Amino acid sequence: MTRIPARSVALAGIVSSILCVVALHLLRTDLAPATHRLSEYASGEWGWLMTLAFVALGAGLVGFAAALRTATVGLAGLAAAATYASALFRTGTPSEDLHSVASTVAVLALVALAQIHTFVPAGSSDRPTVVLAVAAASFAALSPVLHESGWTGVGQRLLWAALLAWLLRVTLLGRPRSEDTADPPPDDRLPASLTSLQEEKTLRART
Repeated sequence: MTRIPARSVALAGIVSSILCVVALHLLRTDLAPATHRLSEYASGEWGWLMTLAFVALGAGLVGFAAALRTATVGLAGLAAAATYASALFRTGTPSEDLHSVASTVAVLALVALAQIHTFVPAGSSDRPTVVLAVAAASFAALSPVLHESGWTGVGQRLLWAALLAWLLRVTLLGRPRSEDTADPPPDDRLPASLTSLQEEKTLRART
C-alpha cells in the first residue's frame, strides 16, 4: 500500500476547503458576504458543501500537524479537532452555541500556531510567511469589533484568508520550522594546515 505524504494530505485538504467555500459564494447569492458569516452557509440547500469544507480543512490540518514535527503540533491538532466539531455542530440549529465555541477555538489555535511557528524561537526568513502571520493576528484582533457590525462577514473572510494562505505557504515550503533554524551539521574534516602536517609526518616515518 502506497503511503500518502502528510504534506500532500495537508495541501489537498486546505485547497479542497477553499474550493468549497468559493463555490458556496457562487451558489448562495442570497447571502451577502459583507454581512453574513461563513458558518451561515451550513444552513439551507447547499449546507452539506459547507460541512464538507469543514471536514476537508480538518483533514488538511491533521496532515499539517503530521508534517510539522515541532512543538506547535499540538496547536495544529487542536485546530483540527475544533474544525471537525464545527462541522458536527452547525449554526442555525440548537447546537449553534457549540459551533461558535468550536469555531472560536479553531481560530485562536491557528492564530497562535502562526505566531509561534513564524516568530519563535527566531524570526522566519520567509517574508510572505511573516506578512501573513502578522495579518492573521491583526484581523483576529479586529474580529470582536467587526462581529456586531455590518462588516462582520468581511472581517471573518479576511481573517480566514490570511490563515489559509499562511497554512498553504508553510506547507508549500516543504520543511518543518525547526529545520529552518537548526544549526548546520558539524564539519568533521581537519583544517588544511593540520592535514598537511599529518602528511609530512607520515612521509618522514616512511623514510
